[in-house]
Amino acid sequence: MNITVADGPVDGVTVVALRGELGIDSVRPLQEALDGVVERPGSRVVVDLSGLEFCDSMGLSSFVDAHRRCGAT
Repeated sequence: MNITVADGPVDGVTVVALRGELGIDSVRPLQEALDGVVERPGSRVVVDLSGLEFCDSMGLSSFVDAHRRCGAT
């Protein structure tokens, strides 16, 4: 899986783009990328799943966890 984290063209937006397959073997890099993005102050996060071919329950769990942490701030 390929993960790209980039600041978007609009101020305060960070785009996390995923390409390939997201499964139990590749979820850790996603969690680390989302950890770094969620910790940025005042950042709006957009997760681009257009290049994702497969996502298992571990990947979905990572999205839910990041969403909860964003809502808690």
